[in-house]
Amino acid sequence: MKIKIKIMLAVLCFQFGISASAYDFEIDGIYYEIVSFDDWTCRIVSGDVVYTGDIVIPNEVTYNGRTLKVTEIGDDAFNGCADLKTLSIEDGTETLSLGSSNGTNALFSDCSLETLYVGRNLSYETIYSPFYEEESLLAKVTIGPYVTEIGDYMFYGCTGLTEVTIPSSVVEIGEYAFSGCTGLTEVTIPSSVVEIGEYAFSGCTGLSNITIPNSVTSIGRDVFYRCTGLINVTIPNSVTSIGKSAFCDCTSLIDVTIPNSVTSIGEGAFHGCTSLIDVTIPNSVKSMGAGVFWNCTSLTSMTIPNSVGIINDYMFRGCTSLTDVIIGSSVDYIGAGAFLGCSSLASITIPKSVYSIEYNSFDGCSSLKTLVFEDGEIGVFLEYHLSGANGVFCDCPLETLYLGRDLGYITYEHHGYSPFYNIETLKEVTIGGSASRIGDNAFMACVGLTDISIPNSVKSIGDNAFSGCTGITNISIPNSVEEIGNCAFEDCPNIRNLVFEEGTKVLSLGNDTINGNGLFYDCPLDTLYIGRNLSYATADKGYSPFYNIKTLKSVMIGRSVTEIGDNAFSGCDSLARIYSLNPQPPTCATGFETKLYVDTYLYVLPGTLNAYQEAAPWKNFFLLQELGQTVFEVDGVFYGIVPYYEHECWVVAGNTEYTGEVVIPNQVEHDGKTLNVVAIKDNAFQGCESLNTLTIEDGQQALSLGISPVGQGLFQDCPLETLYMGRPLIYKTSDGCPPFYQSLRKVTIGNSMTQIGYDTFMGCSGLKTLIIKDGSEALSLGTIYEERLPFSDCPLETLHLGRNLSYIIYDSGISPFSQKETLKEVTLSNFVTEIKSYAFKGCVNLKVVIIPNSVTSIGDYTFSGCTGLSNITIPNSVGKIGCCAFSGCTSLTEMIIPNSVNKINEGVFKGCTNLRRLIVEDGAEELQWNCYFNFSNGRPFSGTSLETLYLGRNLVTDVHDSPFSFIESLKDVTIGNSVERISNYAFCECTGLTEITIPNSVTEIGYESFYGCTNLTKITISNSVTEIGYRTFAGCSNLKTIYSLNLQPPTYDIFHDPAFEQTCYSSAVLYVPIGSLNAYQTTIPWSNFGNIQEFDPVTGIDNTKMEVEAENEETTIYDLQGRRLSRSQRGINIINGKKVLVTSHK
Repeated sequence: MKIKIKIMLAVLCFQFGISASAYDFEIDGIYYEIVSFDDWTCRIVSGDVVYTGDIVIPNEVTYNGRTLKVTEIGDDAFNGCADLKTLSIEDGTETLSLGSSNGTNALFSDCSLETLYVGRNLSYETIYSPFYEEESLLAKVTIGPYVTEIGDYMFYGCTGLTEVTIPSSVVEIGEYAFSGCTGLTEVTIPSSVVEIGEYAFSGCTGLSNITIPNSVTSIGRDVFYRCTGLINVTIPNSVTSIGKSAFCDCTSLIDVTIPNSVTSIGEGAFHGCTSLIDVTIPNSVKSMGAGVFWNCTSLTSMTIPNSVGIINDYMFRGCTSLTDVIIGSSVDYIGAGAFLGCSSLASITIPKSVYSIEYNSFDGCSSLKTLVFEDGEIGVFLEYHLSGANGVFCDCPLETLYLGRDLGYITYEHHGYSPFYNIETLKEVTIGGSASRIGDNAFMACVGLTDISIPNSVKSIGDNAFSGCTGITNISIPNSVEEIGNCAFEDCPNIRNLVFEEGTKVLSLGNDTINGNGLFYDCPLDTLYIGRNLSYATADKGYSPFYNIKTLKSVMIGRSVTEIGDNAFSGCDSLARIYSLNPQPPTCATGFETKLYVDTYLYVLPGTLNAYQEAAPWKNFFLLQELGQTVFEVDGVFYGIVPYYEHECWVVAGNTEYTGEVVIPNQVEHDGKTLNVVAIKDNAFQGCESLNTLTIEDGQQALSLGISPVGQGLFQDCPLETLYMGRPLIYKTSDGCPPFYQSLRKVTIGNSMTQIGYDTFMGCSGLKTLIIKDGSEALSLGTIYEERLPFSDCPLETLHLGRNLSYIIYDSGISPFSQKETLKEVTLSNFVTEIKSYAFKGCVNLKVVIIPNSVTSIGDYTFSGCTGLSNITIPNSVGKIGCCAFSGCTSLTEMIIPNSVNKINEGVFKGCTNLRRLIVEDGAEELQWNCYFNFSNGRPFSGTSLETLYLGRNLVTDVHDSPFSFIESLKDVTIGNSVERISNYAFCECTGLTEITIPNSVTEIGYESFYGCTNLTKITISNSVTEIGYRTFAGCSNLKTIYSLNLQPPTYDIFHDPAFEQTCYSSAVLYVPIGSLNAYQTTIPWSNFGNIQEFDPVTGIDNTKMEVEAENEETTIYDLQGRRLSRSQRGINIINGKKVLVTSHK
């Protein structure tokens, strides 16, 4: 066999006159070698002389009467061609394969190329550019109109390249294509380019401006890495992602505009862009990688949009000029070192959405003086500082701190550092109304802290919380606090005044764990007010919290105190006065030291002297006296000065009964002094049978209410109808009787109120109108007690809600206004930002709800079971709708989902039996619709009568389901022009659908999106659709007409189940654009259709007949005016019921 082949080659060589040298023939100074006699191809090789001057590489050559295609340039073909200056590769459609030089170097590495024309696609295997030279002279490159791609490393390292022309035929620029072309100053990328490879222009240090065309959808990794001369870049709105390090170390980049099409920005995308001053991140961006703006030292401000959920690690590290940062309300995580070294950052607000801040996040923020944690119900966890386990803010000279919620952090056995440990600059701390605890070591060693205000929401103060706070002089513990930890006030040598506010809950106190001393052993107290019972564990010596405080001079025991603890004032040798304001003497098991009985005055309220003289141990005081009281009158209201507190007074019974309207002010003037009104005394309103209106003016200080003569509510005798409550109330009831009664008709809650107890309006069976005045601070409503809520006894009909509510939801799923069958109308003010879960659940007669455009979220089950609600408008501010929010609203007929909504949870419209029309407004941002099916929540539209749907946005679902699947009643679906993808299972088994049109914006139809739509007869697929999923139209057994408008058949994964029902291939007609018939007939699954016809999508012409054969009698022919013709005419005819374009006849 080998002998035969040799003979054949010899014959051919003889026939064509081919020599036996390294090349086979030479034409126009170029040497060729034949590659194949089968397809007549040849390659360029080296010859007898080296190539010099100008060389043209043809597409084909003619030799001995035969045309041979030039398909390759062989290895080492241009070795030693030092004088080759110009190379032209002629235009052509076939790829030219390039060899290498010396096995490793670039093919033209020995050449001195200055000018290059590339007219064909090139292929090569080496990682080197074919034109790479250590000292490149290549200055000008022109790419011809037949080139579709600029390959990887094509011009890598061509440092002399200054001019390149890229035609509109090029669709792809490969990896490292122009990397290291330092002389390149300007590049025009045509709109045909859809992909730019990684590192494509990296190291192009001379490049100053770049415009990326609208055809590009992503900017890949390191594309412009170290383009140090790049000043401006224009990113089109076609780009959806910016890759890792895309503009890294572009040190001259001043300005970049990121369009609202971009959804992700990769790690280090703008790392080291030291001249970048301003960047706007659009709301379309959902994710940003680590270190995106690391070392952008000129960046001065940044707004993180609400669409972003994470501030990744080292995001702004080293941004030394950054002074202003706004963090969006969707951010829930701040990564490690996120703001490390931001030395100009002066203030920052952490939104309530953030639940975790990682270590070293604010390391080196040497100017950060103001820190705000927004109010929120969910706490935030703070990691420690890696260096020495200090707090995460240890490098920050904080002066002002607002703490709006609970903090969690790791403390250590021996040093126990908190986030604010040893910040000596911290002067002012405000704790918000959502915070429930002050953690261990919270403000330990904050020596500059002089004042601390603890709100009524705080329930616990941790170990060492204020230890070493040497600047604090006064402390007031609110009645909400239930526990104070060990050493909480250790080494606080300047606290002089201590107040435990009035309250009914027992307060548990720790001690000094080192030597067993009392909790306040280190505090040189002068005065002490005890407003409730205290509980503490005594050591072997029996030390109390106030043990051996030699400076203590005065103690006032409040009316709520019923028991004095063991050895309460042991060792308090300077105690001169004790005031007991409880009409009933508190019990005291261990009594007092003998010295107190002899030297200390005991003052009791008027009328209680006998009770104390008979009770142990009080009767042992030698200096037991009854307080006198000065009574005066201002504007018809009588006041008594509070004993010992000369700047406080209380309302007392007067010489005449109170009638009509009474106003209780915050302050009154008497004898040239301003007195704070702190209480209403027992029996002050006894027998006031004509009092119908009471106004308690706005104020921050709580107003203490007494009781009636028989231990009932203070206003038992008053037929009050109208109440304005502007201050917190403290009251003690007997047998569960509240201060107000069933005569009350209207209540207004002032915006200074922060909390309403669960029993405040117990028994107010006539209360129909409730107005909660507008305000920015949330109103806390008392927790459930034996299934009771603040307004459970009130038949409310009208509610004005002027601010957010805070309440705890238990397993029973009830809220202060849920199951309120009398409620008919609810109005929310512009201060309300959220409607909490279960807010109006089961309010069956609620007919009117006005939601303002300040509301951003609607909670779970918010309007569930509101059967009378027939119409509700969701404003364009709402971003989230909770689980089953409108379930069971049987009167709802239509609902509009605004484009602001980005998340809807499961079961939202379950059981809305009359809901027939739904509009999802147009929008660019995806809508996440959780439709997880379970037996308790069901599908979003289960039990509805939904017939009409307008879908204006892309949907994202969390499971293999869709909110609109299995809706048998759905008949009419319109898909808006903002929709780019029909999601998987979108309309699965919607058996009522008969026709569907996919708009021109959609590029992909997901799998099983119309599965089981058994009554679907016609579908129109737009020319933008390029891909359809498997089983997309499976089960659509009645499908008769399909229009596919794309000239290129949409692709389909042939390895999955068929896209269409098997019967459709024979029963349905597939209409395709004129000129695409062959493409569809050769592409699966379209090729399975037995009847495929062409038509013109613009004119509606069903077919084109270039030549019409003889027409018989059975052929029916009409013109466009409806006149019957004997034979077709040139132009458009209606032949057998179809539009046909006829151009000629046989």
